[in-house]
Amino acid sequence: MSFLRRVFRICYSKWQYLMQIKAWGQQYQKCLRESYFAKQVLPLEQLSLNKVLILCPHADDEWIGCSSIIKTCKTVDVLYYRLYGYNTNEDNRLVRDQEIKQCSCDNHFTLITSDCIDSTLSELLAKNQYDAIIAPSPIDWHWEHRYVFDTLVEALSTISFPVEYQVLLYHISVPCVESNEVYASYLDENVQIYKWRYFDSNYVSQKMPDKRYMLQERLNAINTGYYAAELFKKISTQELLMLSGYIHNSNNIEFLDSLKSKINNIYSIRKVGEQLNYERNS
Repeated sequence: MSFLRRVFRICYSKWQYLMQIKAWGQQYQKCLRESYFAKQVLPLEQLSLNKVLILCPHADDEWIGCSSIIKTCKTVDVLYYRLYGYNTNEDNRLVRDQEIKQCSCDNHFTLITSDCIDSTLSELLAKNQYDAIIAPSPIDWHWEHRYVFDTLVEALSTISFPVEYQVLLYHISVPCVESNEVYASYLDENVQIYKWRYFDSNYVSQKMPDKRYMLQERLNAINTGYYAAELFKKISTQELLMLSGYIHNSNNIEFLDSLKSKINNIYSIRKVGEQLNYERNS
């Protein structure tokens, strides 16, 4: 009986996975019909990024959100905040830290860590002339993404710069559906497949819904003539401050936290994003 139970569980698990893939495909088609995607996307090459700083809350965010920049920019510094969500036990911390170290070796970016992240960020901004600072979007269910965004706002508000830095926001589980100052780094089919195969081989501690992410990347490239894309929202200093005020409004915190319940539905999370953009811009 125990053997039959194992066989049943394996078959049932595979059936559930196939049904989930089918559901994601249906949600993808619904997004196409209702135009739930960024309408005006510019090529990232227009920004001439040669040296960038990526702010990374968790090991893997840098790869999910910015793999194309890591692969194409001449100089990439990644400031890793060493955040671990709910799983802060020592074994998990060691595994996650080793995974991002391996990613930095394989993909030739400089990995920076610190016990005093705020001062390290300020020092990096003061001593380096980055073409862009690339931070996680704070419109996200994960409070640690919002925390990292907060550290950037604080650093930019306390240091005087000869020129204003370009700030780009990258997106993980909550996609970008805005239409102003959105830049795309395009992925052909082979590059996208490589991205997620590398993810699975290097970030073995993370069991991610690759197919869902790949469909979101396909939607990012709709009407561009390209197969898929990672999107980056460029924001001004004024927009930075407005976003900071938004995520700290007590009426909005519960809403942002609730996004976690929608991220596994491609259509639902994009619909919420469209509604949010309308409310923030009206």
